[in-house]
Amino acid sequence: MDETLSHIHLFSSLLKRFHFLTIHHMLLIQGLLRAKKLPTKSAA
Repeated sequence: MDETLSHIHLFSSLLKRFHFLTIHHMLLIQGLLRAKKLPTKSAA
């Protein structure tokens, strides 16, 4: 029983970490895309 609980806890913590990393990665990509779009707009 304790083993199952620890496994669930480990899995949930991994999921949270993965979720946070995914959000951070998406924000990073959005920022890069905006940075790429801005210079082309100012140039045009």
